[in-house]
This record gives sequence, C-alpha cells and structure tokens, in this order.
Amino acid sequence: MTLALKYRQIRDFAVFLKKFLPQIYSLEKYSNGSYLARLVLQYIVDGVQSGNVELFKEHIQQLPKKLKGEAMTIAEQLREQGVQQGIRQGIQEGIQQGRQEGEVAMFMLLIQQRFGKIPANYMETITKADPKTLLSWGTKLLNAKTLEEIFYPL
Repeated sequence: MTLALKYRQIRDFAVFLKKFLPQIYSLEKYSNGSYLARLVLQYIVDGVQSGNVELFKEHIQQLPKKLKGEAMTIAEQLREQGVQQGIRQGIQEGIQQGRQEGEVAMFMLLIQQRFGKIPANYMETITKADPKTLLSWGTKLLNAKTLEEIFYPL
C-alpha cells in the first residue's frame, strides 16, 4: 500500500505498474487480500490519466483471474470517466469558440455601423484575433475616426 501511495502520480506509469502489480498479486495470500487488492487498484486507477487506460489493461493480464476481472471493470470505469471528461472538455471548447465567434461578429457589426463596408484585409485580421485583441480594438473603436486608428497604434 505504501508503494501505491508513494507512486500513484509517477510520471512513467509503465514503470510504476511493473513494480506495483506483483505487490497486488502477493495480497492474494491474505484472508482479506482480494478486498485489499481491489481497494488499492481502485485507488491507483483513480489517479491514472485517461491516456493510460490501455497501458493499465495490458499490465493487469498477470493478475489472478478474479482480480484481473475486477481490474478490467475498474479500467472500463476509468475509460468511461475519460470519455465523460473529453465530452466536458469538448463542450467547454465549443462554448469558448462560440463566444469568440460572437465577439468577432459583434465587433464587425460595430465597425460596419461606424465606417460602412469592412475591407477584406481587415475582415481576415478580425476573424483571426484573440479575445484580448478584440477588446482592445473595441475600446479604440469608440474614439477612432478611421479604421487605421483602430488597428494600428499611432
């Protein structure tokens, strides 16, 4: 268990598994060893990054049949958590992209209202701008008399 606590966040997960899994196997000789092994495996898996699920599944093949089955179940739970995490991250990225597109659209609308048609070179520059730059330009737009004053420092 000490090994699990010490190395759960180890950078090289393969090295950790090679050292750790024989220790799990040795727990089987105790009366409550299967229970302890499951607890320790769950603790380890909770610290595993989703990209290491397949590596974990490869290495647990050496465990006794019962523990291997339980470890596989834990690995599948980990994979599902990774999928859910990926979905949440995708949603966050989608929200951020939508926000960015909205800021670009609003900035273009304000420029059109103030100066009329936007030249193509400015359109391209605006669509590639990050939110901080758009905000800076938006502030300049309030007092600018020409498009150049917005995009180029004086």
